[in-house]
Amino acid sequence: MKETATIISRICNSLKAHKWILIGAGPVVLVGVYALLLLVPNKYTCRVGVLMESQRTVERERSITLNSPENYDLGFYRTDNIINRQAYNELITSPDVLFAICDKEVSTLDGSYQGTLADYIYPKKEVKNLEEPKVEVINSPYQYKLIKKLRQCIEVSVDQNSDVVSINVTTKDPLVSAQMATYIEAEMKRTLLKYEQDKMQAVLNQLIELTNQAEKDWQVAKQNGNAQVDLRKQVYESFARQQIIYAAQMAAIPSSTYTITKPMIDYDKSAPHRTIIAVLMTLLVEMGLGVWYCRREIIELL
Repeated sequence: MKETATIISRICNSLKAHKWILIGAGPVVLVGVYALLLLVPNKYTCRVGVLMESQRTVERERSITLNSPENYDLGFYRTDNIINRQAYNELITSPDVLFAICDKEVSTLDGSYQGTLADYIYPKKEVKNLEEPKVEVINSPYQYKLIKKLRQCIEVSVDQNSDVVSINVTTKDPLVSAQMATYIEAEMKRTLLKYEQDKMQAVLNQLIELTNQAEKDWQVAKQNGNAQVDLRKQVYESFARQQIIYAAQMAAIPSSTYTITKPMIDYDKSAPHRTIIAVLMTLLVEMGLGVWYCRREIIELL
């Protein structure tokens, strides 16, 4: 106990001996860090909230399931698509969605830039041997870098209680953030609607094939005087009714996405938090200096 008290006393004496260095380092570090952070441009975040009509959980991550149940109560055809096992973050930040918005027009709030989103996020003048983006395929260093930078601007989260998908878009300009969020929201809805249509079309095509085959079986049974001719006719009529009903359902596919928070310009910067970062860095430097001056005593104490 006496040894511990002695070491603590030596630590206090060491800190006291270097007090002016510790006191002087604080303001210097605080001002220096804050000045450096002034070189970092402000960032602005736009938020979009989208509610999905039907969802399911896969491996504790919210995933997409549309037009449930997938069997459609037909008993003979099961639809499947990779989007059923795809998390929302993967969908929204996929090349299919991001490449589709690269050519969209954006403009800054102060009017200093007006052009494509791709040129704003990753200016062509910064790229040597530029290759133009090709939809759905990443086949050049420029495309890879562009997608990477776009993904850095997007954050996707899902509220497990309300089932709301929140999309946060952060750029150096509040107007660009709002415009980009609007484009992502529209492209997400278009992608999901196309998926729904393709999925239902696949089932309808299968129904058409089965209806045609059932009609052929009925006609053959009728020509041959088969005892099952009535049964064949009932099967054909059942498929024909399902085909008509399903085609009618396809004509009025309800939307599976509902925007509950529309993209709006947020003039308050979301980053960087210069004062907080400067204060934290100052505290860390002060602690580091204190540990350095008392390193021998701390080693003995440990």
